[in-house]
Amino acid sequence: MPQLTAPCYLPVFSGMIALELAAGENGEHGSGRASHRLMTLDRLPGGYVMSERMRAFVAGEATYMTKLFYSVFSCNLYLSSDIQPDGSITVDEELNVSTTFEPSPRARFHVWFGLCYNWRYLNAAALARLRANFDILQKLTHALWPQLPACCQPVAIGNSNQTSNASMRCLMNGEADNLLDTSMKTAETLYIQSIAEEA
Repeated sequence: MPQLTAPCYLPVFSGMIALELAAGENGEHGSGRASHRLMTLDRLPGGYVMSERMRAFVAGEATYMTKLFYSVFSCNLYLSSDIQPDGSITVDEELNVSTTFEPSPRARFHVWFGLCYNWRYLNAAALARLRANFDILQKLTHALWPQLPACCQPVAIGNSNQTSNASMRCLMNGEADNLLDTSMKTAETLYIQSIAEEA
């Protein structure tokens, strides 16, 4: 398993990938080459799935999450225990994770998916997308800081699904640093929680 992971991100899941040989032109025989597609982020072992709303948000983050701090989520590729450079993988809107190179079927790859807990490092566009999705912002805030006082929690603008810059600043400059729940390390905490709240 990877030992060094993205700074300021907590792991949601990490999975070892068994590469399948790509089908030949007639679809009947393997070509001997591994498929570039590694996995799909919303189809995880153990039956974990995302709610439709969470999936829609993660899909919107797909093109950003392979670059550090461009998204509240981070998706990285490891060869054995070594992180691979930016540009090694892509994530599309269907949440398919694929390599941008020809992978060796003998290699041991891990896909690592994490959630940022220090939002001061996120770029302005990533923060703007969080502000524009208040319901998702609430879910992530409750997962990371379950004991956060009400006075520090983000507040919606009227009846909209948005929150203000001032509300985000209150969250980021308040007591959040001391109340981070670092036990949030499983897919169940984020993925299943999002379903339970909508049930």
